[in-house]
Amino acid sequence: MFGIDNNFKDNDITYNRKLKIEEYDDNGNIIDCVEFSPKDLMEFYLLKNNGYHDIRTARKCIKDYFNVGNKELKIKLLNHIFYKYRLNNDLVNYIESIITTYNDDELNFAFSLKNYVYDECNFILSMKDNAFLQNMSFEDVLKWMKTVTGIYYAVANDGTKGMIYLDKPTKKQAKYQRQRNGKRIVFLSFKDWKEYSVSENELA
Repeated sequence: MFGIDNNFKDNDITYNRKLKIEEYDDNGNIIDCVEFSPKDLMEFYLLKNNGYHDIRTARKCIKDYFNVGNKELKIKLLNHIFYKYRLNNDLVNYIESIITTYNDDELNFAFSLKNYVYDECNFILSMKDNAFLQNMSFEDVLKWMKTVTGIYYAVANDGTKGMIYLDKPTKKQAKYQRQRNGKRIVFLSFKDWKEYSVSENELA
């Protein structure tokens, strides 16, 4: 079951841990207790974590980490970015390094840019720009953001975003967005996270 063979050996998930089922009477007294083998515990762990991480099955030191600080961000990183990783101290250190290296604006933009489960961009991009971002991991996107000043995109007066440009668009592209889609070009700065209107006269 679950790829666990008859030669199962204790590991970091089952070491010094036991899986028990306790039965109580109506007064809260234990009337029965069944203790399962480490192999049974491993099967339970894999079942509970099928496709995602269940913090409740993690070791205490791991649970302690996810119960302090920015808990929502840590869980989001765990379930949406690092869902394929083994939940251990190495992953905790990796998550902590990302949280301490990048600020909230950078992390939020990286989250919004792609669906990392399906490796799909969440915005409209040219074929060239889409190909550039296609196989980037979450951390790849964060590192790339450190190398550029920001991005450009077409936006309507009501705030609806259209095409995103990783490089400065041309005057022809800006004119097309204005005449065809009723959108203007703005620049989102990765330095102060403010939007700046871009005049068509500034574009080549």
